[in-house]
Amino acid sequence: MFRGIVTLLTLVISLSLAGAAQAQAENERQALFVRLDEATLLRLGRQAQTIVIGNPSIADAVVNDGKTIVITGKSFGTTNLIALDRRGEIIIERQVWVQPPSVSILTVQRGDEQETYSCSPQCRRTAVIGDTNKNFADIVNQAQTRNGLAQSQATSR
Repeated sequence: MFRGIVTLLTLVISLSLAGAAQAQAENERQALFVRLDEATLLRLGRQAQTIVIGNPSIADAVVNDGKTIVITGKSFGTTNLIALDRRGEIIIERQVWVQPPSVSILTVQRGDEQETYSCSPQCRRTAVIGDTNKNFADIVNQAQTRNGLAQSQATSR
């Protein structure tokens, strides 16, 4: 009798674990993988009225033409996206996983300090979340200064 109960419990637990593994695999198939600082498109079967992002510091999403959503990776992590139609009904709900940039990134670790380089084809410093504050601030300031100069020259023409 005891062996029968143990066998039954083992079977129930195995089926539960198999169901959980299958659900996780399904979620991963349904997940949207976006690279940091890159955009990806999600095409819908019908018009979306509202887009909801669980954590907008991780990803951003905008409706392009009603049936196309543009999703941009803003920082590493996982969040979710929900698209609603005009009546407020869910069209789609997906996990959004923001992953590191493409393979042309080189990370240099010196103790607890990190610097990141974009190497395509030559290596240049770039600002990536996780870099030391000074490195990150220096790169961002340089980029903002350069962009400001380019905009002021474009408007003066």
